[in-house]
Amino acid sequence: MLPLLWLVQNELVKLYGYIIMPNHIHLLWEQLKMNGKKFPKNGFEKFTAKTFIDNMKASNNPALKNYAVTAVDRKHNIWLRDPLAIQILNKEMAAQKLDYMHLNPMQPH
Repeated sequence: MLPLLWLVQNELVKLYGYIIMPNHIHLLWEQLKMNGKKFPKNGFEKFTAKTFIDNMKASNNPALKNYAVTAVDRKHNIWLRDPLAIQILNKEMAAQKLDYMHLNPMQPH
């Protein structure tokens, strides 16, 4: 099952919007509750990172080497350690962030 769908169906987050770009993702969600003792964000990152790595290994994708790290607890790192998280304070701010997310991919990069 898709990780975002799983988080929503299990009522861990309320998803307001997302955009998946070639090298990053924007999510606007409200955390509703913890996933046991873990934050939903952590479960999302762990599941998707494992999926990406497993898929790259299975297809012998040479891009896997771009994610190699010399850490004690992992051989590869997909997600940034401290991604930018912004607390949304009101509906106007949420609307501005959604506009940014959905218009951003249309900008020349």
